[in-house]
Amino acid sequence: MSENVPDNNDAPAVPDQNNRGAAENGQQGNNMTDVPLDESSIRPPRYEYLDEECHDKFPDVINLNVGGVHFTTLLTTLQSQKDSMLAGMFSGRHKVQRDEDGRYFIDRDGALFTYILAWLRTEQMPPRAAARRLYSEAQHYGLLTLMATLQNVQPVASDVVKKQFVSKVPNYTELIEQIIVVGRERAKLDMRRHSRVLVTFHYLNDGPQVKMHMICELARHDVGFLGLPLTLDVTNLLTCIEGDLVRERGFTVTNTLLETCKGIGYVCGYKYDFTFTWW
Repeated sequence: MSENVPDNNDAPAVPDQNNRGAAENGQQGNNMTDVPLDESSIRPPRYEYLDEECHDKFPDVINLNVGGVHFTTLLTTLQSQKDSMLAGMFSGRHKVQRDEDGRYFIDRDGALFTYILAWLRTEQMPPRAAARRLYSEAQHYGLLTLMATLQNVQPVASDVVKKQFVSKVPNYTELIEQIIVVGRERAKLDMRRHSRVLVTFHYLNDGPQVKMHMICELARHDVGFLGLPLTLDVTNLLTCIEGDLVRERGFTVTNTLLETCKGIGYVCGYKYDFTFTWW
């Protein structure tokens, strides 16, 4: 675009002080590293957080290295889910690491990223066998629409319902680990093929009978699930424990009801014998 050159006889125009900064920026072009830092600015300098190439200079076609697996896709595909980690990663606001060949590197499971990319492109559903692992990846990438879709697919749907149930059980995960440790160490100490773990389930009672928890037979246990809501069905809790020990961890374990502690008009709790078979 041509510019009007002022005649030498014309007096130079006095620059407007309010527009001086804009004029200087316009003369320096779009290179953000040439913009002087204004320490009085409320916002931090953006270029401190930019990659070597700013957002406008990302190529239309992006080469990726995800856990050693190479992909090629469009920049717009990676940016399609606006609030996702991938959209933020390629927005220009963050430094993006590259491999030795210049591909943008993501340290995640490359095989599962195949399904992630298929979803971003066409919302193609993954095979059901990969749904659980893919749900974890979708959480990492912040793909909320994919997460919502997978929550309607088994076994993710069951996992979501179970997680809500278990959230009402204080220290559930830690107590599961205690059951395993007690059973294993007791088998090693006794040098036996089987080992027993006494597990009690105490309901949270607010009345004067609450002191019964300290003196009743349930006070003698190896692992105690304490403070359970009165509305919680212990049978359902046993099913959760069995699923975590048998199906998820692969243990051979059975449980047997030993006794029920009852007060006047209420149930204090239950004691179960969990028996492990180690070989």
